[in-house]
Amino acid sequence: MNAILLSSKQRRRFYDSIAKEMSDFYIVSFVPVAKSATINHIEEVNPHCVIIDKSLKFKDIDLEGFVCLLQLKIQNIRIIYNFGTVEDVNEQAFRDTISFLQHQKVYDIVINDIETQQTIENPMRFGDITEKLDDIIKEKEKFVIKDDEQYSTNYTKKDETKVELNFFSLSDNYVFDINNVTEIIDDGEDKKNNSLTIAIIQLQHHLGCTRTAFEMAKYLHSQSKNPCIVMADEDTYKNMLSFYRYKTTAAAEGFSIDSIHVLPYSSLDSARKIYTHVIIDMGYFRTEYEPMYRKADIKMMMCSAAEWDLIHISRWLNYPRYDYTRDINYLFTASQQRYVQLNKSLLKGNCMAYRVDYNDHSFNKKVYEMIMKRYDLRKPNAHKKRKIMKLR
Repeated sequence: MNAILLSSKQRRRFYDSIAKEMSDFYIVSFVPVAKSATINHIEEVNPHCVIIDKSLKFKDIDLEGFVCLLQLKIQNIRIIYNFGTVEDVNEQAFRDTISFLQHQKVYDIVINDIETQQTIENPMRFGDITEKLDDIIKEKEKFVIKDDEQYSTNYTKKDETKVELNFFSLSDNYVFDINNVTEIIDDGEDKKNNSLTIAIIQLQHHLGCTRTAFEMAKYLHSQSKNPCIVMADEDTYKNMLSFYRYKTTAAAEGFSIDSIHVLPYSSLDSARKIYTHVIIDMGYFRTEYEPMYRKADIKMMMCSAAEWDLIHISRWLNYPRYDYTRDINYLFTASQQRYVQLNKSLLKGNCMAYRVDYNDHSFNKKVYEMIMKRYDLRKPNAHKKRKIMKLR
């Protein structure tokens, strides 16, 4: 099957990994920006199908006009539209796009990245997407977490079920409570302080959690931001005071290292009102810190690439009670070759993974830049720029 891919450059890697696994699927052309002239290019190539990703940018035409013109020029062409992983299936814009696609007889609609390969191999029929949406809504109604207190109370050792999982089985379909996923962008009253919370944890000890927090803070400081580090572990904070010869009483409200402010955990709430980015060094994952980690705008986790540690990551990713495991940015301190092997499996499970190298600071800066680009920090009172529309 020959396909033309229309998506952003970042999303292209996701489809390339799918093409490597399928022996009869080939991406013969890639289009990062869709224009009216793109229709002529598709007509010349004459592929079996056209894959349109939600990340695709349009110029001089919109999605509705592009699909209509494509079907007008090339009749009976198969169109696959991929929304990526949809968090809110009741969003009005999402529902309107679904309605338009079905009206245009586009039935191959992907709402979860892990179903992309299955959809390519097995075309969908009319009504299939409607049944999926109904099932998701019904499943959400069964599992609703009312508040953090009830969540932490209900979660006990008795609830744990030990599951032996193979690390390379991350593509299994698990249902999560997407109602509980923290919104990153919020222009409402709750974001008046205009601050982003970055929480960093590690599944095992000594994986560079604190070092990553300081590197991230230095990167943000170089970008004219005003970051700070909050130490969740009280013992680690006291050890730092002792190492830098600060008196405990004098540094009760924090101290500075290389222009980076370091604060105790008790100063978390006040820090959110002062700093643009609050980096919480949580250290080793503990149950009492889980509600705070779940609410963080940006979640990061340090992981070991050793064979004997991968089982911990596997269990964490596939643990259904934590519905945000696919929202975490996983950082591996591994070689390039080892990281590529792991990332293939992580991509199947719709996970975001990165490689860090503490011997190459410039390389790590690029990694942190890639992570921060995925999150938009907008000022609540900022005026939106008016777009000038060209008339043709």
